[in-house]
Amino acid sequence: MRKVFSMRGKAFLACAVALALLSSACPGGWELGVYRTLATVQVNYHNVYAAVVELHLRGQIPEERYAQAQLIANRIYTLGQTSTAMMVSYRTIKDDVTKRRIDSVTAELPKLVAELLALVDAIRKRPSAAPATQQERREIGEKLDRIEAELDVLEVLE
Repeated sequence: MRKVFSMRGKAFLACAVALALLSSACPGGWELGVYRTLATVQVNYHNVYAAVVELHLRGQIPEERYAQAQLIANRIYTLGQTSTAMMVSYRTIKDDVTKRRIDSVTAELPKLVAELLALVDAIRKRPSAAPATQQERREIGEKLDRIEAELDVLEVLE
């Protein structure tokens, strides 16, 4: 069975997430930093979520963890699309309110990719054959509720 992430792969993803966080301060300008962040997050999102789907197809991921991964992935996708739409708007209007919203959204994206990566790591350490404890179920439920609430807030912002 193939490992989902090697240590080198994890190090690469960690560096990419750090690069995404730092890229908004790059000397190429604020807009270039945002585009770099979005591009980096997109690549990492694709790779990590592909690993989640692969684990699911192999039957190595509990349904509740898969549902959690889907919610996180949906949040990343939604925030990425929202950031892109706001950047189009910003290029036309150039207002500070839109710029602050974009900064807020793009700051959250790398954290969500890291959260998705941590979920994959936890799944690899605890195979689906072992049932989740009551505490883990409660934590997952709370996290799902928080993510759903954040999605509702995001829809209001749009």
